[in-house]
Amino acid sequence: MGELPIYKRILLRICRIMTGNKGVYCKKGKNNHVASGTVLYEPCTIGNYNYFAPYTLAYNAVIENYCSIGPGCRIGLADHDIHAVSTRKIINNGSEEMELFDYDHPTVIGSDVWLGANVVVKQGVKIGTGAVVGANAVVTHDIPPYAIAVGVPAKVSSFRFDEKQIEKILNSNWYNFELDEAKELVKNMLKE
Repeated sequence: MGELPIYKRILLRICRIMTGNKGVYCKKGKNNHVASGTVLYEPCTIGNYNYFAPYTLAYNAVIENYCSIGPGCRIGLADHDIHAVSTRKIINNGSEEMELFDYDHPTVIGSDVWLGANVVVKQGVKIGTGAVVGANAVVTHDIPPYAIAVGVPAKVSSFRFDEKQIEKILNSNWYNFELDEAKELVKNMLKE
């Protein structure tokens, strides 16, 4: 994927500011609510019907549909090389350039995920559909679908549903539909 050339980034920012999307510098779907102070950088891709509370930062991430991202979350930010002489990129440590982002492995937030306030999700981590991550958690490893994870580092404490229910919900793919149809699918699942 890689980073966009500087002239394209500048043009994208100008267009987004002029159209009222200040702070949103990435590809995004429709009907997303992005609160003030939130910044979604160019390498991100955002799906539909997501909510971003104030002061969230995301970079090099894919965030699917119907997610609730709490205030102050940090998603997919840089990893500094702790084995290099200097962790400062400008020093380069004798190499041509210290790479801080793994563009081949973005952070992935599945559909219908709820991240509580101040959650940190390291780059390259995948959080499964329907998962809930408690406030102030630091997610360093993948979280399975419909898991509840808390702590530093985040660990799965329980699941929202049993295995059979999780399979049924995942098979329904309700989160890949438009709002009215998604509501109807969920309502019908509750009747069964």
